[in-house]
Amino acid sequence: MNVTGHTRRPASIRDVATAAGVSYQTVSRVINGHPSVKQSTRERVLAAIDELGFRRNATALALASGRSRAVTVLTANTTHYGYASILQGIEEAARAASYTVGIGVLESAEEAAVAAEVRRAADAGGGLIVIAYDPAGVGALAAVPAELPVVGVVETPATPPGGDRPWVWTDDREAAHAVTRHLLSLG
Repeated sequence: MNVTGHTRRPASIRDVATAAGVSYQTVSRVINGHPSVKQSTRERVLAAIDELGFRRNATALALASGRSRAVTVLTANTTHYGYASILQGIEEAARAASYTVGIGVLESAEEAAVAAEVRRAADAGGGLIVIAYDPAGVGALAAVPAELPVVGVVETPATPPGGDRPWVWTDDREAAHAVTRHLLSLG
């Protein structure tokens, strides 16, 4: 913050271009690793980025590329062990892949409330992960529009789900057998 108490706006790509004495398109090429930028120009742009503290705007990148590096997790619970463990695993994997994670809490299994939360998550952009261990999650999974990328985390189904969407499920029974076999093998 400056002395007057106002926060300074973040540096823009145009600010970097001005500081480096190049066009904003050249800054974009440097940021995106395009090979057709002279090394001396690349170094000037990178120095300006560092000096100004420029950070790439994820929203602008998503608009320009048509791809979002974000995922929203819809869940009815964030504190119970199973849900929290799944959320932790999602966050760790997303961070490793340079994705951001948002969380939408399904506070009710009522159809209208679930549909509203699905719409909110869809409006945020990116894909969805629905933890569907309960009626609210199952309802959310069913309410996701067909064109939206989604992964459902569900209990082991009697038969694998059909369709072309990816699904992940935990097989608690098989996991318990594997753990027991392992412990027995240790004596």
